[in-house]
Amino acid sequence: MPRMIDNMAPDVRDDLAELAMKLAANADTRSTFLKAVKKVDPSRRFPSQDIDDLREEMKAKDEERKLEEQKQATLRKLEEQRASLGLSEAELKEVETVMTTYGLTDYEAARDLWQARKPPSPPADGPTATWTFPTLPNLIEDPAGAARNEAFNVITEIRRGKRAA
Repeated sequence: MPRMIDNMAPDVRDDLAELAMKLAANADTRSTFLKAVKKVDPSRRFPSQDIDDLREEMKAKDEERKLEEQKQATLRKLEEQRASLGLSEAELKEVETVMTTYGLTDYEAARDLWQARKPPSPPADGPTATWTFPTLPNLIEDPAGAARNEAFNVITEIRRGKRAA
């Protein structure tokens, strides 16, 4: 089978050979050129390029492994944060909605934001609770004296153990 190069003029052959030498010798084009040659003619072997390819492959695998380790560490941290919040599943889903909405990756920050935006719960006494004004003797005539006497009475009761501190 005749080769393509056999039908070329000698000066064209020389130009192609010179171009191939320049591509192979240039640091920027060497790798791409040798890979192209291997693709066209897989039987060709370039030991230096094979070593470089192996190094690149090992470097890529190492970077992939490091990324996977970082990903697993981040997932563990998030799971620990999630568990440490002490919230119910329904509340955690609400916190995760806040995380998604605001692009947060920290459960504690999302919980704080969720709690700040959550409507306040109604007071335990309810809206009908009333407060009565204390009835201390002489409160109207001498407020300071009445308060002082009541404070002394409370302190005396605490010392005698009649009232819990």
